[in-house]
Amino acid sequence: MILFFIYIVAALLISIAVEVLIAFVFGYRKKLEILAIILVNLITNPLLNYIITIRLRNIRYNPMYDPSGQYTILISELIVIIVEWLLLRFALRNKSIKLMMLSITMNIVSYVVGLIITYSLIDVFK
Repeated sequence: MILFFIYIVAALLISIAVEVLIAFVFGYRKKLEILAIILVNLITNPLLNYIITIRLRNIRYNPMYDPSGQYTILISELIVIIVEWLLLRFALRNKSIKLMMLSITMNIVSYVVGLIITYSLIDVFK
């Protein structure tokens, strides 16, 4: 249970760091914008990781061979992209398409970074 908590917190911190960096690249640098991104991550990231972890544990997920697990991740990530975009629209009072592109980019990059870290750690713990 403690290891699971550490995983959730680590995933959250990595996601926040990556997504704030992407926001800077997109030109979102005001305190309110950065705070909104952090708060949105505090809402979506732990829930996403919990759902994916529980779902994948229940089907004894092997990421290389199980399409069911891949669909779970894809659908969950798409939902998070939409929810984060809507929350950011509300928080920042901004309806631009740039905000949707930000949400898509932040989540793709943080997902890929998470995969790289996860697969790097698998080799360490073998």
